[in-house]
Amino acid sequence: MVIKVTFDTNVFKRVIDLKEGRDKIHYEKILAAIKSEAIRGYFSDTFVTLEGVMRKHRTKIFGGRKISSFSSLSKFPNTINITIGASMCKPDIHENHIRTITSLLELGLRGLRGQVYLGDNFSVPSNMDIYEFTAIDELIKFREKMGKVEIAIGNRNQATGKNVSKCRARELGLKWLKRDHRDGEIWYQGLGLCRDECESKQVIEAIAEWADGESIIRHIGYGNNYFCTSDEGKSTKGASIFDSDHRKWLACEFGVKFVTPKELAEVISAI
Repeated sequence: MVIKVTFDTNVFKRVIDLKEGRDKIHYEKILAAIKSEAIRGYFSDTFVTLEGVMRKHRTKIFGGRKISSFSSLSKFPNTINITIGASMCKPDIHENHIRTITSLLELGLRGLRGQVYLGDNFSVPSNMDIYEFTAIDELIKFREKMGKVEIAIGNRNQATGKNVSKCRARELGLKWLKRDHRDGEIWYQGLGLCRDECESKQVIEAIAEWADGESIIRHIGYGNNYFCTSDEGKSTKGASIFDSDHRKWLACEFGVKFVTPKELAEVISAI
């Protein structure tokens, strides 16, 4: 049986760039398993859409997002067409990031596609073919599951007061909109209101947490077997989708199996 594994950024970067270290043997075993197709590897497409925005540009790019509308006369009598969508400056993806994506695809890893919401249509560039074919009925099923997971995370955030995943960025934007008395604007625009380097860092970290949360949502939606990461949620202030508390909840609620590279190498050895 082929094992389906979702790889976190901190793992797949080591797999495609084997550096010396005591743990190198684990990554070598993972790489060999991918090449032999004992493992089918995946990564979240947010590595392109969210993490693909350079850290120094995240405040400007995400804070500059707006909802716009366009109206036009319809060919039918007494009817007007109204189109509503989100507009955002399209960032250039850094060449090093593109090289990593190319290496992942050459190795056989494929991206996990998320939901599509108004205002959240962060799309992968049309010249990047990162997805494997998925039948429409299967994709609908995956996205329905993702929606349930996202709602569950939001409900838990409300119950515990801990803002993880996308909720951290949203709450940050709403807080700064309120602080600056900016009415009638969406929360994205609040991210552009940071006043100093400290607040800019908060935006950078919030986007990173958002990407982590989306990768978990996609992993559950697609029903992959293992989520491989070295991240334990200790490098960020406050709660994280990868901290021990949320790991236990995700395992209990959705059956998520977190593994380190070492643990995944042990699973491979047992195949």
